[in-house]
Amino acid sequence: MQIYVSKDGQQYGPYSSETLKQCVKAGSFSENDYACYDGQNWILISELYPISSRESGGEEQKKTEDVSIVQVLVQWLVFGVMCYGVYLGYDHFFGDNDSGEVSFSSDSETLGNDVVEKKLKIPLAIPCVACKAKISTKVESCLQCGHPIEDSLNAYKNYLSSEKEKAAKKEEETQKVYKEMESLREALKSFADEKDAYEHAKSRLQDGTMGVGTYEGYRKRNEKHFRWPEYTSGKSYPDSYGRVKNEWEKKFSKTQEFINEKEGKLNTEFVRILKRQHEVGLITSEEYLMRLNETAMKLGYQK
Repeated sequence: MQIYVSKDGQQYGPYSSETLKQCVKAGSFSENDYACYDGQNWILISELYPISSRESGGEEQKKTEDVSIVQVLVQWLVFGVMCYGVYLGYDHFFGDNDSGEVSFSSDSETLGNDVVEKKLKIPLAIPCVACKAKISTKVESCLQCGHPIEDSLNAYKNYLSSEKEKAAKKEEETQKVYKEMESLREALKSFADEKDAYEHAKSRLQDGTMGVGTYEGYRKRNEKHFRWPEYTSGKSYPDSYGRVKNEWEKKFSKTQEFINEKEGKLNTEFVRILKRQHEVGLITSEEYLMRLNETAMKLGYQK
């Protein structure tokens, strides 16, 4: 079919039906322009073939479908946010762990002018105090034996309070052990330093490189854990008289007894604290036995 078009007083064509559709779609002609396909009658292009209306309708339909999809997505998003809000509210009022818990107010403790309530978190299922069956904290009585839930709740709260007290006591004992360990560590180091100083002074006295006056000052500065030999004979160790030398040797021997006694006490204290570490769970049984073996025949400290 050959079609002519009249636009602004000018005639165009002829065009095929498909070509005219493309021209209208491209904007070359509008639906208000006239067209003639039979050589006699001129009619509006919209009456001949409502191309743009159908295209427009298609576009509107597509826009409507797009809007519908967006609306559905928005609705799902709002629904998800609402669900998350419900979850947060439940978590706030009924606990915050995976197993589900219910918070109950226990005793109150006063801090200055403020009263702070302790919270005990009870699972949603607890054992019945009568038959030991698992029951929900939401019911009024046990489904197995009919025992009131209130008794089971009170028993479980008492159990939790007891466990909390045990944990607090254990933490207190653990901190005490840490302090004892630190105190012993300082004592061991101080003793080792003094022992080294004494051995140094003794060696210098014996080889004649330290006079008794210097030795006395050195002794007074370092003597803490055991008694050092004191200068009373009037002569230094490498004296020509054997009597003076023998007096110093006796003093050295006595000092060694003091050192051995002090080492024994430190060793006993080390083993005691080792046992306390095991009792509060700072070391395993295997570690305790291994260290006990290592210290059985020696002091058990590092300088």
